[in-house]
Parts: sequence; structure tokens; C-alpha cells
Amino acid sequence: MGLGDWISGAVSATIDCVSKVISSSITKVLPTIGTILEKGLEILETVCKIAEVVARIYNIFKAEERTEEIGDRAIQAGEQGITPDKFDKFEDYMEKIRNFPLDPEKSKDIRLEQKLTAGLFVATKGLDDKFNTPEGTMGNLWLLSACKPEYFTAERLKSILDQTPNISAAFKYFEGTLAPAEILDTKKQLINAEKALDPGKDDKTIYAELDSASKAVQGK
Repeated sequence: MGLGDWISGAVSATIDCVSKVISSSITKVLPTIGTILEKGLEILETVCKIAEVVARIYNIFKAEERTEEIGDRAIQAGEQGITPDKFDKFEDYMEKIRNFPLDPEKSKDIRLEQKLTAGLFVATKGLDDKFNTPEGTMGNLWLLSACKPEYFTAERLKSILDQTPNISAAFKYFEGTLAPAEILDTKKQLINAEKALDPGKDDKTIYAELDSASKAVQGK
């Protein structure tokens, strides 16, 4: 078995494990998270650290909570039928898994990438709920960070979320799939997001950084 086959098998095994316990909430995020998993464990861990900060900023995770721990809880609770789709409010689901008694022996048997992946799904679900976006939309945040983590930091992702009313348009801008009629307005919003981070940064520098980030996301 070659490295490519191993990676494909590991991704499939991870997705299969998590999908069994997160239920229907996983469906819309599968392609995005699968792409991140294919980049390897190191990138996954980097993305999860960014996701932790974003999730804490928007009160989805508590200050001491980590993506790995939340994922472990989501998997073990899911095995007992405790999944997000069983709750009217996402906050009630989070409270339930926070109080779920973990089995330390089961925790040892769950692979790190499975815990991290499940934790990312929970963070995605929480952000979709917080911003009232279609299921799976916020998973694109983690894909941006996976493509260029030094640019798509937690702070920059927060600024983008806060300054772009149509977050889906922002994702499409970086992917290079945004309709021409929407590009100008979306670019203005992304410039505003950057200036909210650094008011002294000039437009030329911002344009160059946006172009570099877009190329990274598009694999150019």
C-alpha cells in the first residue's frame, strides 16, 4: 500500500468513525473536513488550535476546552445516541456532552485525528448556529486556515466573520468562484475586515495579501 492509499484509508476510517456518532449534522461538512484530513495530522492540529480560539471567541467552547476533548466527548456521547440533531438548541447539546461521563479506556482507543475531526464538526455546528448559516457553511473557515494558516489566523477569521454580512461570498472570493457582480462589494468588506485588524495598513498591501491568500486557497 502506497502513502496515498494509506492517507485515503485513514481519512475514510476517520470520517466513518465520526459520521456514525455525529449523525446527519456531519453530511454538509464531509468534503471540507475530508480535504483538511488529506493534508495530514500536523495541518489538522494547526487548524484545530485556530478553531479552538474562534470557538471560544463566540462562546461555543469554554476557555479551558480543547477541540480534542470536545471531539472525544462528542464521539462517546454519540455512541449513546446523544447527537446534535436530537436537540432543539445547540447550547443544550453542548451542555449534555460537557456533562457526559467519559470512559478513559474508550478515550485511549479513539485516535487523535478522530477526536480532532469530531471537535471540528462541533465547532462548525456551533458557528452555523451562532450566525444562522446553512449547515456546514462555517466548515470553510477551517479549510481557509488549512491552506494558509499564517494568514487565516483566529483573529483574522473573527474580523472576516464580523465585517462580511455574506460570509458565503467571502469564501467564494478566496476560492475564485464568486460571481463577477459580487466581487467588488465582497473585496471592500474584506478590506474593512483587514483594516479593523490593522487600521494603518495601506490598500496596496491589503490587495497583495488578499491575492496571495486567494492563490493559496486555490492551490496556485
